[in-house]
Amino acid sequence: MKMFTNLKLVLSMLCLVTASVYGQFTAKGVVIDNAGDPLIGASVVVQGTTIGVTTEIDGSFSLAVPENEVVLEISFIGYETQRLSVNAASGMLTITLEDATTQLNEVVVVGYGTSRKEELTGAVSKLQSAKLEQVPLASVEQTLQGNVAGLQAVMGNGQPGANVQVRIRGIGSISASSEPLYVIDGIPVTAGDITRTNTTANTMAALNPNDIESVTVLKDAAATSIYGSRGANGVILITTKSGRTGKPKIDLRTQYGFNNWAVSEKKRLKGLTSEQYTQMFLEGWMNRGETIEKAVSRFEGYYPGAVDFGANGEIQKINVETNWIDEITRTGQTQSYDLSASGGNDFVNYYISGSYFSQGAPVIYSGLDRLSSRVNITVTPTSKLKFTNNLFASNMEQFGMSDGSFWANPLYTGYFLAPVIPLYDDQGRFYGDHKSFFMGGNNPVGSLSGDDARMFNQLRIIDNLSGEYEILKI
Repeated sequence: MKMFTNLKLVLSMLCLVTASVYGQFTAKGVVIDNAGDPLIGASVVVQGTTIGVTTEIDGSFSLAVPENEVVLEISFIGYETQRLSVNAASGMLTITLEDATTQLNEVVVVGYGTSRKEELTGAVSKLQSAKLEQVPLASVEQTLQGNVAGLQAVMGNGQPGANVQVRIRGIGSISASSEPLYVIDGIPVTAGDITRTNTTANTMAALNPNDIESVTVLKDAAATSIYGSRGANGVILITTKSGRTGKPKIDLRTQYGFNNWAVSEKKRLKGLTSEQYTQMFLEGWMNRGETIEKAVSRFEGYYPGAVDFGANGEIQKINVETNWIDEITRTGQTQSYDLSASGGNDFVNYYISGSYFSQGAPVIYSGLDRLSSRVNITVTPTSKLKFTNNLFASNMEQFGMSDGSFWANPLYTGYFLAPVIPLYDDQGRFYGDHKSFFMGGNNPVGSLSGDDARMFNQLRIIDNLSGEYEILKI
C-alpha cells in the first residue's frame, strides 16, 4: 500500500513538471527599421505584464514567456508600437517597426524649445523641408510666399538675390524696420539689404534652402515675450538638417533651368525701327518749319553715316539697325548642384553638405553666384552629455545694374535710344566710349559690360557650438 502511494506521488510530480514545461517557451527574434537596420534598445514586453527585455546591438532578443500563447508589444522612440501574437511554433521572428511620422509632425519648434500641437495656443506656422528643397529660388524667404498664411514676401525687383520684404504683422513702424527677426539654429542673425552700392542685395540669399529642415513662423505676442522688442514684427525660426542614427546616406541633387521675361514677346513694348525713327525725325523738324534739306543735314549731324539719303531726302539705305532691348537682354540660366552626406550612431551624428547655385537674369551681367557648405555634428559621449556644433560658410557674389531713373537704368535707356545709333564704333569699341555720348546718357551694353556694373560680395560664416548636460530626468 505504501509503495502504491509513493508511485502515485511520483506520477503527480511528473504531470506537474510536464505541464510546467509545455506551458512556457522562449520567444526569439530581431527588431529592424524600414531600411533593414537593427534597432538597438527596442523594448519587447509581454502585453499586460512587466516581463520584457531590450534588443541587443544586432537588434536580437530572447524572452522566456510563461504561457502557451502571448501578445508581444514591441516599441521604440520615433517608431510605431507593434503588437504581435506568438506561440511555441512561431520560430525566429523578424519584426519591422514603421516610422512614427504622425507623431513627429505633432512637434512644433517654439522659441527655445518644442511643444505638441494640441498644447500650442500661439499663432505658429511651420513649413517642412519638402517645400523648400529643389526650388529654383535664391533665398528661403521667397518660398514662404503662399505657403504661410498671413505672411507677405515681396521682391522689389527681379534681380537674382534681391532683398525680400517680409511682413508678418503688416507695417509696424513709420521710420524703423518692419522686418521680422530671423533665428538660425538658435542664433539671431542679420537679415535684409546691407549694401548701398548695389541696387539691392539680400544677406539671407547666402543660406542654401536645401540645408533647411523646417521653418517656423511665430506670429503673435508670444514671439515678443521670448525675444523682446526684436521679435515685435514676428520671428522666423530656421532649423537646419542634422544626421540620424543609421547607415550613411549620400544625396546628390542637380537642377538646370531657364528664365525669361514675365511678359511674352508679343505683348512687350516695341521700339521703333531705324526707318520709322528716321521718318519721324525728319517729319518732326519739318513740322517746325525746316526744309527737308535742313532736316536731313540735322539728322546726319546727330547720326553720321547711319542712313543714306537721296537728293530729295528719301531714305535709300539703312546702315545702322540697333535693337537696344535685344542687345541688353538674354535668356537667363539657373543651375544648382547639391551634395550632402548624413548618418551616425549612438556616439556621433553628422550632416555635411556643399552646394553651388548660379542664376542669371534676363538682363545681361545681372546674376548671382553662391558657394556654400555646412557641417552639423552632434556628439553624445554619455546618455546625459551632448555636444552640438553647427558650422555654416558661404561666399556669394551678386552683380547687376542700377534701377534708378533716367539714363542710369539700362532698360529705360534701351527703349529711349534711337535705333540708328551703332553699338560699336569703327575701332570695335563701344560707341561713344559708352559714357555721356547722347544727351548725357550712355551706351547701355557698354555700361553693363562690367565697367559700370555693380557687384556685391559677401562672405558669411556662422558657427554655433553648444553643450547640454541632463542634471535631472524630467
